[in-house]
Amino acid sequence: DDIFWGTMKSVYPKCPTYAKALEGRFADWLKAKYGPEDKLKAAWGDSIKAGESLDKRNFAIQPDPWFSGSTGLAQQSAGGRARMLDNAAFLHVTQNKYYEKLTKAIRDAGYKGPIIGSPWQATGGVPHYYNLKSDAMVGLVDRHNYFNGVENSMMARPGSGYLGTGLQQVIDRPFSVSEWIHVWPALYSAEGPAIMAVYGMGLQGWDA
Repeated sequence: DDIFWGTMKSVYPKCPTYAKALEGRFADWLKAKYGPEDKLKAAWGDSIKAGESLDKRNFAIQPDPWFSGSTGLAQQSAGGRARMLDNAAFLHVTQNKYYEKLTKAIRDAGYKGPIIGSPWQATGGVPHYYNLKSDAMVGLVDRHNYFNGVENSMMARPGSGYLGTGLQQVIDRPFSVSEWIHVWPALYSAEGPAIMAVYGMGLQGWDA
């Protein structure tokens, strides 16, 4: 799972030691970006919670990517948006450092094949593009796609299902879809292989 995957919001609260350590790293990152705390306060405004400070290194992380996605950002104050954008940028940097560390370890072991960061996409907007960039920095971009249209065809709505998957291709990286299915029961499941073959592998040039 990538750091912008929806399960973060349920897993994160169950790991208090890790959460505290990550909050400290977040505070250090904020200090490096803003410098004096008054500049941070000017940017975040009333979104700073009582008791949070750079000295205490205790700025809370928002693990739910929805808040930094397109819908979430639109429902917040200017200070709240600034905080969520910083939150997303920090998670992006954190994920990249982890991917870089593991990629180096794999390469140093002698492996020369393709490496995938995560096959999971993220909430639309900022998390989506940060996550896609992380995957492209690792190597092959791979995605999973499960279409839940029980009584609907993908052809009924432009960009739905597998038809939107190709929008995550990166120009200088191979692209693959390693898991895909019309979730049962699905009246139009026969369209799946045809769309994968003709639209994906043929028209869009997916690699696997």
